[in-house]
Amino acid sequence: KTRNMTETLTHILTERCRIDRLTAEDAPALAAITDTSVTSQIPFLPEPFGEADARALIADPDFHAVRDVAGGDLL
Repeated sequence: KTRNMTETLTHILTERCRIDRLTAEDAPALAAITDTSVTSQIPFLPEPFGEADARALIADPDFHAVRDVAGGDLL
């Protein structure tokens, strides 16, 4: 069976982190960790990056989260 990109990414797991889908509930945390150190390196992200920007990014199925395996927090 051939996997699509999302299926491939969601099967990546290490001892400390895993790739997972972003959900609407992730918007506040994503906005909180996306500061100038991130937006200055990724040209399509606005500065400042707020919760509305996070929700727009989450709506795109091509973006995924890197989560802590133990607690599920965004990294």
